[in-house]
Amino acid sequence: MQTSVLVGMSGGIDSTAVCSMLLEQGYRVVGLTFVTCDASFAAAEAAAALAKRLGIEHYVDDVRDEFRQQVVQPFINSYLTGTTPNPCVNCNRMMKFSLLCRWADRLGCEKIATGHYVKIQEESASSGDEKRYYIVTGDDPRKDQSYFLWRLTQEQLSRCIFPLGGWKKNDVCSYLGVNNLDEAGKDVESM
Repeated sequence: MQTSVLVGMSGGIDSTAVCSMLLEQGYRVVGLTFVTCDASFAAAEAAAALAKRLGIEHYVDDVRDEFRQQVVQPFINSYLTGTTPNPCVNCNRMMKFSLLCRWADRLGCEKIATGHYVKIQEESASSGDEKRYYIVTGDDPRKDQSYFLWRLTQEQLSRCIFPLGGWKKNDVCSYLGVNNLDEAGKDVESM
């Protein structure tokens, strides 16, 4: 039976490459784009067009209110109390990966994937039955995003696939060119 993977699609280079790579590896790929602010509707449209071009299902989830409550307001509150916030760390655990897992369950997808440049290391726990998952630095030191994922839960990590962990950004761009996807996300680079 074909394994299904839900990919967080931004409409950019990295998530497009992830979708294409997973399709090549024989996965059933489904795309999901989150609308976190009014400006992200354009990214959702770009992701939908790329999903259509790749021949995969695509969904959009408008999470503007939840994003404002879970990420933006705590960010503002941190500054007001004199601390330096890191909204990406909180967003990844509480929003992005939590929602990806929820949507994956709803759509019957066993795994989730994103365009983060990290690797997953899996080890057996001391009891031998349970596995532990760790975020490991990706091969491109200029794109390493392991710090932003350090708060993911074991449940979230157990479902993650990070196809770009062994790639360098330049090679991802070349891969898209070879696969006639080099126009994908040309003007959209995730931050």
